[in-house]
Amino acid sequence: MFWENILEGFLVLIVGLTGVLTVLFLFYLIIEGVNKLEYLLVENQKKKAERAKAANSIVSSENEEDLIAILTAAASVTLSGKIKIKQIRFIKSQPVSPWATLGRMNLISSHNIQKNQ
Repeated sequence: MFWENILEGFLVLIVGLTGVLTVLFLFYLIIEGVNKLEYLLVENQKKKAERAKAANSIVSSENEEDLIAILTAAASVTLSGKIKIKQIRFIKSQPVSPWATLGRMNLISSHNIQKNQ
């Protein structure tokens, strides 16, 4: 009787541990699958961002030369004479709040540009 209870206890122990380890292994596989899926999605997003950035740089480099010519012509007409543009710095556009836009408009309108006569 005593040895039968001990053997039954060991059998319950083995079955219980096997069940727990099996469930833990399944959770491990699920977590690894989710991690792999997340990695693939992030890599896909990075590739899309790189393609979009490359497309934007091609378009912007073509438009930069035209924009420089237009700015030079506008400045020479406005200042009515020969001018020399020393530096042009392109700033990437970012979402701007209405308050920032209003502040910039006030600042720009406060400048008093006078033509040389």
